[in-house]
Amino acid sequence: MLEEKVAIVTGAARGMGAAEARLFAAEGARVVLTDIDMAGAAIAEVIGEPAMFVQHDVADAAGWNAWSIRLSSDTVAWTYRSTMRV
Repeated sequence: MLEEKVAIVTGAARGMGAAEARLFAAEGARVVLTDIDMAGAAIAEVIGEPAMFVQHDVADAAGWNAWSIRLSSDTVAWTYRSTMRV
């Protein structure tokens, strides 16, 4: 249902954010989990291939620009790698 879509989930280290990340992945989306808490990396690892984690504090306005540039670069490489057929 969500194939070829990328979901960005903030606050994904626990609770609703973690549940939403799992749901998006189960529906076929690639999921970028973000949180200030590195526990989000473990959630991404449990989800597996359709997920990646980026540590990010949503209250840090300056961080959004750096994060979005990194995300653009990482997601393009990640999406390309994931869609290659061997």
